[in-house]
Amino acid sequence: MSQDHQTPSTPTSESRRRLVQGGLSGAPLLLLLKSTPALATYSCKQPSGFSVSGNLSQPGSQTCHQYYKKPSDWYYTCQSSSAPSWKNYKVKDVLGSCGYNSAHNDKKLKDALADGDEFLRYCVAAWANAAGGSGYPVNTATVCDMWKKGAMGSYQAVTYPVVNWGKTDVVAYFKYTMGES
Repeated sequence: MSQDHQTPSTPTSESRRRLVQGGLSGAPLLLLLKSTPALATYSCKQPSGFSVSGNLSQPGSQTCHQYYKKPSDWYYTCQSSSAPSWKNYKVKDVLGSCGYNSAHNDKKLKDALADGDEFLRYCVAAWANAAGGSGYPVNTATVCDMWKKGAMGSYQAVTYPVVNWGKTDVVAYFKYTMGES
C-alpha cells in the first residue's frame, strides 16, 4: 500500500525558518553579554539627565560613580594647613559675576560653606568641585548659571520640554553629585 504524501495547507516560509534558526543560534551569545555603563568613570548625570523625582535610571543603589566634596568637606579643607587659595575669595568674586545680587555677596567662601542657607552652601561647594578640575559633571560657568537662575526659579535643566528649576531642585542635583541623594 502506498502512502500519499500530503502537503500542508499553509506553506512554510523559508525566510521565516532562517529567522527562527538564526535567532536561536544567537541566544547563547546574548546571554554572555554583560550590561555595563558606557561612561563608567563619569556616570554622574548632567542636569538635563537628572530627575529630582528620584527616577535616575541608574542600576544598583549608587546614583553617581564618583562622589564629590560636600560643603562640610570643603569647609574642613579650608580650615586645614593645605587650604585652597580661594578660601578667602568672596561669594561675589566667583558667583557674583553671574549677575545675581545676593545678600551673601561679601561673605568669604570658607564662611559660605558653613552658612545656614543651603542653596548658598551647595552652590559654593559645587563651584569648588568644578574649579578643582576633578571631572565634576558641570563646569564653573554652569554652576554660576544655576546660582543665578536657580535663585529665581528659572534655571532650565531641560530645554524641551522646558523644565525650570528653583533653589530646591538645584540643591537636589548638587546633593546627588556629592552622594547625598
